[in-house]
This record gives sequence, C-alpha cells and structure tokens, in this order.
Amino acid sequence: YKAGMLYQIPNIEFNLKFISEKKKTQISQIKPHKQTLLIPTRIYANFINSGLNFFEELLPYVKNLSELIEHDKFYECQNKTNARLNRKIFAGLVKRNSLEPFFDKYNVGNCQRVLFFLQAVQTLGGLLIICFSGMRRSEALNLNYQSYQELKRRDLHSAWILKGTTSKFTQVGSVATTWITSIVIDKVIQSLQGIAAIHKIWSEHKGNPIDLDIDQYPLFPSFAVKHEKAFHPIFNMPLGAIIENHNAIYRIIEPIVFSEEDLQELMTFNPLINWLEEYKIEIGKPWKFLPHQFRRSLTVYCARSGLVKIPTLKHQLKHISFDMTLYYGKN
Repeated sequence: YKAGMLYQIPNIEFNLKFISEKKKTQISQIKPHKQTLLIPTRIYANFINSGLNFFEELLPYVKNLSELIEHDKFYECQNKTNARLNRKIFAGLVKRNSLEPFFDKYNVGNCQRVLFFLQAVQTLGGLLIICFSGMRRSEALNLNYQSYQELKRRDLHSAWILKGTTSKFTQVGSVATTWITSIVIDKVIQSLQGIAAIHKIWSEHKGNPIDLDIDQYPLFPSFAVKHEKAFHPIFNMPLGAIIENHNAIYRIIEPIVFSEEDLQELMTFNPLINWLEEYKIEIGKPWKFLPHQFRRSLTVYCARSGLVKIPTLKHQLKHISFDMTLYYGKN
C-alpha cells in the first residue's frame, strides 16, 4: 500500500476481507510446538553402556591410528587408477600398525573408510559428552582440546568439568561458562583428543596445515571437505557436525532397536501423545539419536529423581529463566 502511495499506483492495497481470509488460513497452519523426544530408559542405558564400552576398546588403538595416518603410504593408497595396488598398500599399513583384528571387527577396509570410522567416533563421542552434560550441540562443538578438566577440592572427591562458551545463558552474547560432567567420559575425551591430533597430522599431509597448537585445537575438527563459509569463527576451520548422519554411530555400536516395551514406557510418561505418529518412530527399527534428546532426557530424569534441584538444573542447562527449565522437565 505504501509503495502504491509513493509511486501513485491505483488499487494496489488489500481490502480488509482479503486480509481476514489470509489470517484464518495462516492460523490454521500453525501447529503447537512439541517437545524433543524423550529417550526411554532401556535405550538410554543401552546407549551409555555400548558407547562407553566402545571407547574402552578404542583408546589403546588411538596411537596405532595416529601412526597409520602419519605414514606417507596412507596417502599413496588413495590412487584412483589402481584399486588393487591401493588395497595392497593399505593391507600392509594395517598389518604394520597392528590394526588387523580391530579393523576387521569394524569393517574398515580402505583409506576412505578410516576417515568414515573417525567421523563415526566423533559423532558417538559428541553424543556421550552431551549425554553427560546436557549441553547443546553448538556448545559441544565449541569445546577445545583442553575443555575437560579436573577440579580438585579439599577433603572432597575431585569434580570433573567442561569449560566452554554459550550464547544462551545471558542476553549479551557468547560468554565463557562451565558444565559439570563425570569422570566416566575420561576415555571418551582422551580418544577425541587423540583424533584431534590425528586431524592435525592429516591436514598437514593434505597440504592444508592448521596454524593452531594442539592445546588450542577444537575437540571436533572436520574430516570432510567444506566450504570456507563453514569455518568456525574461533578456530578458523570447519568443525565436525557431530550428527551429520545419525546412523553413523551404528557403524561402531550395535543398533539399539525401539521395542513395544519402550513404547509402553513413553505411553506411561504421557498417555496423551500419539508417540508413533507424532515422532515418526517405529517398533523394530533402530532408535535415531539426536543431540537435543539427551538434553531433554537428562532434564526429565534428573527432575524425576528428586536428587537434583531446579536451580542446579537451570545452571547446568544454561537457561535464562526458571520457566524454561520447568518446561523441559514437564511431566
């Protein structure tokens, strides 16, 4: 209408009847916001046990993986014109670095699959960190090599923390903050630190050296080729998405299948929700883990336990208001 007035175009305005009809259509399309899917306890526990057991197995092999990727021949066996030679070179490197049984178990048969394997490890590790902290996916990506620290206390057991940044705790932008976590993720962190060091070696061999000391390195550097717009503003390099492909973790842990028992638990939690239809979950299919599910589940189970007070949860989740914490822990 203002444009019509400015340029003296007649009959460009909309009448009140037309506007009223459009508003009715718009309102009918607005759907109520649904909360993030809660992880049933059996699946939650299965994920935690499977994930921690995997990192228990992986950690002794991290040095072997580093030596594999440090070798010049690792980059020779990516020759696109001679697949047979590639396999031979790769097999020799695997044997030399005592990785044969480990790679056989996880179906790592060539150089490209090594990178896919490392990305799957990053995804699983990232989800475990979120599981044991309640942080957002973006906050986990901001973690650096030294974020996980021991806080020694006089006459008390040590506390374990994750130091990072959040933009949601206040209304003034990104600020430094701390999450309480658990010593049980110690081997997860050590493995991810080892993979960060591997990434530094890999980048140098690819002709793209990273001008960062390992202590300032991101905990989740990306092994995928990304556009420069994807570079992180602090690290000035692309970061792993943690969950680019939610099925990636099932390369390294057994698929956790959603069952009738799990559905019954969700129905008990809230019988007013049609869980299968609203959340597109299927009985007999592997559970699709997403980062925010762990944040929601930690809130609900902590609140229901009676062991964690709402102000503590609010601080851990970096919420601005108590209302948001109470909303997360609803039911």
